Amino acid sequence: MTAACEELSAEAAPSDVIVVTHLSPVKAAVVWALGGGPEMSWRLSLGVASISRISTAVSSGPTLVSFNETAHLAGLE
Repeated sequence: MTAACEELSAEAAPSDVIVVTHLSPVKAAVVWALGGGPEMSWRLSLGVASISRISTAVSSGPTLVSFNETAHLAGLE
């Protein structure tokens, strides 16, 4: 997952890139953005159909912008 994040980061810096995937790759991407180790992913909890956002626009490295957004699901049942 780290290689995929690094590959996409250059493309995502000037524009938006949307990646749709399952739970574990999202958690791995968040850990990558935070600079953590693989054990950190076990401490993250994500809701179904949640959105997490990572910015690669800054020169200091990736930034976690949001995590586990679910507001877009309001009213759905």
